[in-house]
Amino acid sequence: MSGFSKDAIKRTLAEADWFMGLDDVVLEQIAQRSSVKQYQSREFLYMPGDTQTNLYCVLSGTVQISIVGYSGNQFILTTMKDGQWFGEGAILGETKVIEVQTTTACEILAVPLAAVQSSVNTKPNFYQNILEDHMKRTQLLYDLIAGMLFLPLRARLAGRFLYLLEMFGEPSDEGVVLDLKFSQQDFARMSMGSRQRVNKIFREWQDRKIYFKKSGKYIVKDIEALKHELEAGSDA
Repeated sequence: MSGFSKDAIKRTLAEADWFMGLDDVVLEQIAQRSSVKQYQSREFLYMPGDTQTNLYCVLSGTVQISIVGYSGNQFILTTMKDGQWFGEGAILGETKVIEVQTTTACEILAVPLAAVQSSVNTKPNFYQNILEDHMKRTQLLYDLIAGMLFLPLRARLAGRFLYLLEMFGEPSDEGVVLDLKFSQQDFARMSMGSRQRVNKIFREWQDRKIYFKKSGKYIVKDIEALKHELEAGSDA
């Protein structure tokens, strides 16, 4: 059972960009119909073809958002962490190619879209806020697609590695620790490369002492070398 009270849910809503500008009464109405759910690692929140009815916020843990092809191939778009919202596709209903899966044990705030719509029907703030946030994400998605289309695998891999370090990296005496466990298969799914080619690049980076692994986590000693790999691919 989650320890999140309705007051705590209301505070989470009040701190979110999506709900900025909504008055206390509206936030209270939405909070009363929202709930916090517990998930184990590798559980699905929704899969391609599911009808979405909720907006979500990660309260603890991490979730992975992916595109799934008709043949079952998977491309990892991003990983979401504490305080990040997703699920705005619920406004359109069904998501044909998107799946969301936990990568750790999680607490997730689920906000029924129907509760939001009934509460903010006469208030345009919510829709403006969510549109602005969606447009920012769309621009990031365009940048990602451009990288996938036009950069060589080595640069794509370096770019995704740098993004994860920016999101989840923790400085230490040994280097920057990627404080989540990612397999090289995960990196292959992030960079649209085969696991064999990704493994070869990682072995080279390890030989060059750009990174090493400890307790299953990546520790990067030479961030500038990774940036050079990305820049070199961009200039090619």
